[in-house]
Amino acid sequence: LKEINMTGQQLVEVIGLRHDVLFHTALHAANFLATERKRDFRVSFEDLNELDWSFAQNEHKQLQPCASKYNEDVIVKLNGKVQDSLESFLHLAQQLGYNVPEDEDFEKISLEFETAYRQRSGHDFVFFEFEQNSQSIGKIVIELFSDKLPKTCANFKELCLGTHNSQNENHHDKILTYKNSPIHRIQKYGWVQGGDILTGAGNGGESIFGPSFEDESFAIPHDKRGIVAMANNGLHTNNSQFFISFRALEWMNTRYVAFGQIYRGTDILDALEATETFNQRPVAPIIISDCGMFTDA
Repeated sequence: LKEINMTGQQLVEVIGLRHDVLFHTALHAANFLATERKRDFRVSFEDLNELDWSFAQNEHKQLQPCASKYNEDVIVKLNGKVQDSLESFLHLAQQLGYNVPEDEDFEKISLEFETAYRQRSGHDFVFFEFEQNSQSIGKIVIELFSDKLPKTCANFKELCLGTHNSQNENHHDKILTYKNSPIHRIQKYGWVQGGDILTGAGNGGESIFGPSFEDESFAIPHDKRGIVAMANNGLHTNNSQFFISFRALEWMNTRYVAFGQIYRGTDILDALEATETFNQRPVAPIIISDCGMFTDA
């Protein structure tokens, strides 16, 4: 075969978007090679969320020029070299005996795979719906690292669900919820900030534990775009305010408690970053129009 040097065992790497059909199509073919031609092939795969997939795509485009034209939500590498397309990889697999099964429901497979990931992770997943001028911007899904920061994540989750009332005498019995609260700050090249659920001005907030609670852990680094963290007014002053990073912010690593990451909605984060501002406030107000637990695939 001209497409492959069959001297020695070949490594097939499948990298892609966790819930995408094309990723699971490529993985199916790769697993066939690893099973039926196991003397010739071994397989590794990496299933990624939206932001990590975007990083991986950009990295491969920088390292291998042929990947610059690759717009599918999966990359297949053979012995480290990016293949031209999924179609070219499937063609190679077919030459080695693989047949794309007509009765295989890859949409169902991708759904079950993604659902199993969320169940296996031990993490909670919540969502924000954003609105500007009564027009929907879209939905962001946030993965909470509940296993590493249970208290911080519980606070954020319950504020998404609206299960607690305020203990503040000036806001007696006000439901503590992110729903209908504003995004009050967009720091260009830095972060987007919200969560003042009491007045919306950006100078207050309240946790489900009281006015504030302690810094639980700095175990999660601010090492990439899409990290979700608690805003504060100094040590041990976490309440309801949060921010989402637009880039790595390592100087925050021991100052602000990071507890989650964007799981879906990279385009919505892009839209928030591009919002017109004046003195770091959106010119046209943005609110969290809805929030809660994410259960859909």
